[in-house]
Amino acid sequence: MASIRTARVLAAVAALPLAAALFSGVAAADNATLQDAVGSGASNRSNAAQVDSSAFTTVQQGTENVAVYFTPLW
Repeated sequence: MASIRTARVLAAVAALPLAAALFSGVAAADNATLQDAVGSGASNRSNAAQVDSSAFTTVQQGTENVAVYFTPLW
């Protein structure tokens, strides 16, 4: 029984780097788009998004405003 538990623990530990690779990635705002809002009722909103190096990533591109706050971890 202990050997089965040990095998399961080793399999779970061995799977951690794969899980980290699958769920990591870089999300970046599209800063290559320059916009000019000229005239009555013009808006400077852009809904462009880009995700690099991630297999499964969803990007919700609605019309509502979202605030993102970054906090230094160390």
